[in-house]
Amino acid sequence: MFLDHSCFTRVHLLLQRLRNLLTLAQWGRRQSGLTHFWHGLEIPCVVCRAGCGSSAVRQDYWNREHRALKQHIWLGRLVQWWGITGLLPKYPEAQEMKRISQMWREMDQNHRRASLHTLGWEEEGRERWNSLIQGMVAQMDKQHGPIWTSEDCTDQGYPPPNLQALLKLVLVPRINNMSVQAILMYFILDMAHFLQCKDDLLQSFCHAFIIPPSFSQQIRAFWLLDHGHLSGSMELLLSPRSEPPWFSWQHRCIIHSLLRRKQFRLALKYIYWTRLATDTPHDLKLCVDVLLQNSHVSDAWALLKKGHTGSNDMVRYFLHGCERLGLCVAASDCMEAIWKVNLFVTLS
Repeated sequence: MFLDHSCFTRVHLLLQRLRNLLTLAQWGRRQSGLTHFWHGLEIPCVVCRAGCGSSAVRQDYWNREHRALKQHIWLGRLVQWWGITGLLPKYPEAQEMKRISQMWREMDQNHRRASLHTLGWEEEGRERWNSLIQGMVAQMDKQHGPIWTSEDCTDQGYPPPNLQALLKLVLVPRINNMSVQAILMYFILDMAHFLQCKDDLLQSFCHAFIIPPSFSQQIRAFWLLDHGHLSGSMELLLSPRSEPPWFSWQHRCIIHSLLRRKQFRLALKYIYWTRLATDTPHDLKLCVDVLLQNSHVSDAWALLKKGHTGSNDMVRYFLHGCERLGLCVAASDCMEAIWKVNLFVTLS
C-alpha cells in the first residue's frame, strides 16, 4: 500500500465531500418536520428512504447511515495521518516500501515466537492468552466475527495481515470505537519499535484523534508488559496518570503474565493497588496464588474465608497451594490460630 501526491489529494477531496455530506445529513435531520412531510401522505420519502414506516424504523435507518458516514470519515483521516507521518510510502519501489515489508515480517515472526514460548490455555471455561493484544483481538473477534478482511489472512490473531485490513477495522458495523483505538495505538507502538522511529508517533496519533492521555498511557503499559518491560509497565499501570484496565480478563492476563515471569512482588503490589475484585472463584484463586507465592499465608486464608466460607473446594485449593510451595507448617499454624479464636468466641 502506497500513497503518492495525487492519491493523497484525492483522499483529501473525498474526505471533504464526506464531511459536507455529513453536515448536510445532520442539517436535514434537524429539519425533520419539513424533511419527512411526505410520510403523512404515505408517499415514499426520498430523503430517508423509509417509506411510510414507523418513526422507530426511520430512527434506526438514520443512526446506521450517520454512523457509516462517520466511520468512512474516520477511515479517510487515518489514511491521511499515515501519509502525513511518512508511514505510507509514496511510490511502490521506494526504499520505505522495503523497510515496511521487512517490518511486517519481523512483527509477525516476533509475535509467533512469543506465542510458541508462552502458549495460552483454558481453565474452567475461561480463555487465557499469551499477551494482552491477543486478548484484545480475540475479544473483538468473539463479538463481531472475523475482523481481518483480507485474502492474505490465515488466522485472526495479531498482527493483522496488512495495513488495509487494520484500517478497515473502523468499518466493522457496531464496533466499539475505543476498542479500535486501542488496537491502532498498540500497532503504532509496534511500528515505532520495529522501524526505530525517533518521533513519538503515539503522541502524534492521540493529538490528531483527540484521545485522552490516560487511555494512551494504558495501551503503552500493555505494550510494555507484552514486550517484557515489566517495571516500566507497572509504573504506568499503577500511576494515577493512566486509565486502569476496564475488564476483568485484562487484570487476570496482567497477573498471569507477572506470575509466569516470577515477578511475585509486582503481582502482589498490583492486586493490592487495584483492589482486584474476588467475586468469582476463579479470581479468588488467582489472588490466593499471588498471596501464597509471597508467603502471605494468613492473608490468603483470610481472603479465602471471607470470599467463600465453608467451600471445601477452596480449602483444598489453598492446602494444595501451600503444599506445592512448602508452606504447610505456616498454613497449619494459621488455621489452628483461627480455629482457636472461633472456639473462644463460641464459648464466650
